Amino acid sequence: MMLHELRTLLFPQVQGIHKLIKKFKYRWESLIFLSLGLACLWGCYLAGNFVFKQMLQVDLISDLLVLKSMGFILTFFTYILFFSTLLSIFANHYLAADLALLVSSPVKVSNLFYSRTFSAWAQNSWMVFIFAWPTLAAAGALQQAPLSFYILLTFCLLCLTLWCTGIAAIVALILARFFPARRLQESLVFLVVCAFVYFYVKFNASQPDRFFKADGFKDLFELISSLKNVGQDSGVVAWSAQSIFATLPSSGTSMITQGMPRHFGLPLFALISSITALWGFAGLLANKLYLKGYWLCQEGIGKSGESKLGREKPTYAKTISQAFSQREWRLFWRTPSQWTQLLLIGSLCVVYIYNFKYFDALHKTGFFNTASLFVTHIALTAMIMVTLAARFLYPSICAEGKAIWVLQSAPITAKELLLSKVRWAFWPLLLLSSILSILCAWLTELSVLWLSFALWSGWLLTLMVLGLSVGMGAINPRFNLPNPQVAAAGIGGISFMLLALLCTGLLITISFPSAWCLMSLQTHLNDGLTWQVSIELAYNQYDLWPLIAWIGANVFTIIVYKLSIKLGAKHLQRALSQELKVEG
Repeated sequence: MMLHELRTLLFPQVQGIHKLIKKFKYRWESLIFLSLGLACLWGCYLAGNFVFKQMLQVDLISDLLVLKSMGFILTFFTYILFFSTLLSIFANHYLAADLALLVSSPVKVSNLFYSRTFSAWAQNSWMVFIFAWPTLAAAGALQQAPLSFYILLTFCLLCLTLWCTGIAAIVALILARFFPARRLQESLVFLVVCAFVYFYVKFNASQPDRFFKADGFKDLFELISSLKNVGQDSGVVAWSAQSIFATLPSSGTSMITQGMPRHFGLPLFALISSITALWGFAGLLANKLYLKGYWLCQEGIGKSGESKLGREKPTYAKTISQAFSQREWRLFWRTPSQWTQLLLIGSLCVVYIYNFKYFDALHKTGFFNTASLFVTHIALTAMIMVTLAARFLYPSICAEGKAIWVLQSAPITAKELLLSKVRWAFWPLLLLSSILSILCAWLTELSVLWLSFALWSGWLLTLMVLGLSVGMGAINPRFNLPNPQVAAAGIGGISFMLLALLCTGLLITISFPSAWCLMSLQTHLNDGLTWQVSIELAYNQYDLWPLIAWIGANVFTIIVYKLSIKLGAKHLQRALSQELKVEG
């Protein structure tokens, strides 16, 4: 009976996935999405390969370094998955449009709760398998691990995602019992920022950089003791790391044998038992608290009286473009779930700037040259800008929702609408990239020449990310979503993020000859040569390739921007015309 009800409740979502797969009518769309996913997997694998290869070169403590690194990677993804799932559970369990029908149907509360929780798990757990699996699999590939390593790695990641979902469901049940879920979802971002700052301060308090300093410890025994104290020896993350590590072939050179996991049976049994108990307890708790939290969410917050200060006198825009820009700002500040999430992204920017001093240390030691430092800055800046665009710009067309009739009746074309959204977000994004470039140039003591190059690259990044986010968001607009931010977590949003990162990599590759020439020019200037002599020497060394690369980077950015806006406007105009036909 329970399985039959679960299958019935999950059937509409399975059908939705089936219809979504059918939408890939053109082979090139499926091929592009598959290529982006494979490129992301390959990039994570290369990053893990580089990190674990450096650790395996430390013969005496290589096993301990690998084990602790696995635990750190799993801990990082556990925290991200927990908060992401918690936000999704509030939307699925309390704010979904179809809950009114399901709650009134003759379905057990526990079955309804489990079906919704499983949906939240399916929506959020993919990132662990895409990013964590190839990173950890690199450790097995370097040591020629058997097939059991990869099977156990997949199973442990599956268990870890189930555990995070179960914990998030229990926390959501308790919070929603005493506070309205809608307000909780809006204010949860503040809690996320606080938790992020706490764990970040805790991590920095452990001084992780001392493990890479020759004088960081008095002797080898103090180093080993400090490494063993990093992380926890129990808990789902530790059990997962121990189970995965136990299947790795021993290097035979590590002097650390006591306390190292050699059998995966006991930690794996503890992991499975804890997850089973956790989900069972969540079902029992749902029988007691779920409906009470749902009814609390449906209660009104009361009538609010009129403001004693009266209404502000309205101001009217002079042009249609200005009117739409003012409208975007009003919508942005009126929605707490929009501007409060700037706190989280702002904390990421602060952490990025704070940690750039470690890249400066690598630069001073010779591990990074100036060109590599510049590429690292551009890549990290692009990740922040893509995160912002995925959260605020990609779902901006879907956010029109029931106000779609305004766009249909307004004397404005689809392209003009997209350009108005681009103009609204251009200056804030450009200001962000410029501030990051100036601060990072100041922290790493780069010259004005490199600062100018970084500002120019930030302008190109801003234009490219804006075009991709607004254009791809208009290709398949979904105006009937109860929460438009869900669009960013769908296939379209993931495709945008992967494509934006891929275009960033291509932009860096195209402009890299210019960076090398700039580094050579800066070296000649530091040697006391004049500008004219330095430019002549750089020209003799690189010929016209830096200029060609500079022009190519500009042309590539403009092509990506123009093509994205053109395709987005074409699909949006078609969608608006179809809506008019249906309503007329």
